[in-house]
Amino acid sequence: MQYEQTDIIAFIAGLLVSVAWYPQIMKILRTKHAGDISFLTLWMTFIGNITWMVYGFAEQDLPIVAVNVLMGLFIGWVLVLKARYRK
Repeated sequence: MQYEQTDIIAFIAGLLVSVAWYPQIMKILRTKHAGDISFLTLWMTFIGNITWMVYGFAEQDLPIVAVNVLMGLFIGWVLVLKARYRK
């Protein structure tokens, strides 16, 4: 499978946006506090993410699918931590 330059850019951009959730996850785990994070924002982002993933499957666009699977995992992790540490 050969990737075009735009596919590589999409993978890099998506990886950066997805991994941007990692510091938030580490902060929640360190402080055991997630009260300042909006549940509504997280759910809207998660649902939007799933919608992009469905679109990626429909278009058979691997960068969109891969990035949104990764981001969904990170956002899902934050949602679980938010539910656990909602002080």
